[in-house]
Amino acid sequence: MGDSIGNQKDTVKKAQRVLNVVRRNLWSCNSTIKETAYHSLVQPLLEYASTAWNPYLQKNNYSLNSIQRQAARFCKSEYSREPGTVTKLLRDLDWQPLESRRKSQRITMLYKMINHIVDVPISNYAKFNTRNTRGHQQKLIQPRHHKAVYKQSFFPTTIPEWNKLPAHIVNCSTIASFKSALNDHLHPSIRHHV
Repeated sequence: MGDSIGNQKDTVKKAQRVLNVVRRNLWSCNSTIKETAYHSLVQPLLEYASTAWNPYLQKNNYSLNSIQRQAARFCKSEYSREPGTVTKLLRDLDWQPLESRRKSQRITMLYKMINHIVDVPISNYAKFNTRNTRGHQQKLIQPRHHKAVYKQSFFPTTIPEWNKLPAHIVNCSTIASFKSALNDHLHPSIRHHV
């Protein structure tokens, strides 16, 4: 757990440094170029391996979100301190909150495990629910947990989200169709950045 928090602090520092370089070099460019630079250079740093170290403490989410909020101000060249300014900028840019993007990435990773797209045998970590239940037929049994650290880890967090998905999403035959259906289900009004 300590490594996870340390890695997150390093991630935030690195993303801040890269965002600062982008701001220094692209300050006079238009919004589209600035937005492309953020999605290409900064956002991947904030999301790299986030399925493994997904932050659950509010203060850790805040530090990651602060980078995205700074980038939104930069992209739109709007530095007003009026309440709600950044929220409006994020909405105008159609950017998903980082927490929502991490949720999509976690569910997608579970889809890859279940469908043997990645070499992580799901049977080592979770069992399928063999009882006849409502919804789709690929529901997993929620693992028991007694410690907060495990409760917030990948499987206990992701399995309930997976089990709530509609059958048409879970039964998608390709990763591309799954991602598209999942994003439409979780974020119907937001355009999707890869």
